[in-house]
Amino acid sequence: MATKFISRVLHETGLELEIIDRETEARFAARGCGALVDRDSESVLLFDIGGGSTELVWLARPPAEPGAPLELRDWTSLELGVVSLAEHFGGKSVSAETFKAMTSFARDALAPFARAMAGRRRCARFHLLGTSGTVTTLAGVHLGLERYDRWRVDGLWMSNEDASRAIARLRAMDFEARVANGCIGPQRADWCSRAALSSRRFAKFSRRTHADSRPRPAGGDAARTDGGRRRRAEPLGAAMIP
Repeated sequence: MATKFISRVLHETGLELEIIDRETEARFAARGCGALVDRDSESVLLFDIGGGSTELVWLARPPAEPGAPLELRDWTSLELGVVSLAEHFGGKSVSAETFKAMTSFARDALAPFARAMAGRRRCARFHLLGTSGTVTTLAGVHLGLERYDRWRVDGLWMSNEDASRAIARLRAMDFEARVANGCIGPQRADWCSRAALSSRRFAKFSRRTHADSRPRPAGGDAARTDGGRRRRAEPLGAAMIP
């Protein structure tokens, strides 16, 4: 199927597409967002929630080398995305029972990676770094923006409590309210509850998350959350991800 699609695009447009593998996608995400990692943290979990899959990337500095470049230590790609969740559970509205079932589904999908990372080193400044539209939409809802503004979302820190409140606001919206929300709109209104669910599961890894919307090789936006400290992230320079 992929070969036929590539051939058709080449024939009709003259463009030669390259389909990258999952590991390459994970490395692109890390290279594009690594500069937003807290410079004093020893490790960070990067997550990219897409439509059909989710990439998780564990970045860490070498032991006893503060300030050393981040290294990609582990990664996984899950068949868990906002579109696939919508296809599996269906409907424009999500009842409490459906949300509970989605939570259990996502928890089971994340469990193997969570177990594998359980023994990894976490410093006091360990945090999550989320990238692409799912987490940045959540950041926009958290800020109460009338319309999405990447300059306010890019590099935003949110506490776990901030993220939980934004998720609760999303869950309380009906479909029409999500359509009318300037950070969501009609194109995202049908999957935002699934996005909230995915973000909620990742928040279990840490009490703070970070969002980033800067251009990156893999495309998309990003956001992060921080344990109560509300500040803009300063550019930290390019993170070297081998």
